[in-house]
Amino acid sequence: MKKTNVEFEMNEDLKTKFDDVCKDLGLEPDTAMNIFAQKMVNEQAVPFEINQKDIPVDEDEERRALIKKVVKGSLIGAGIGLAVSGVCRLIVHFAKKEVRKEEKKLFFWK
Repeated sequence: MKKTNVEFEMNEDLKTKFDDVCKDLGLEPDTAMNIFAQKMVNEQAVPFEINQKDIPVDEDEERRALIKKVVKGSLIGAGIGLAVSGVCRLIVHFAKKEVRKEEKKLFFWK
């Protein structure tokens, strides 16, 4: 698969800490970012909860306001996702129960 370079700015201290965590986990930083990107694409959302303490402190005010909007949206999206996930689990659970009932009937009639 063809690859492309991605370039973005990051606080130098955060980058150092990120590199250290990746090293501790046995990952290259680019591998960690690729995993993050793939997970985000798979889930069509940020794949983890974001809160106020996660917003970088060195961001300018306009950018911080935008990030705060994303944080609020991701929390709403996460809540909806959890609700849908819970409903899907219930549907699967009850569907399995119905299948088991039908299987019992089949075995009973044999």
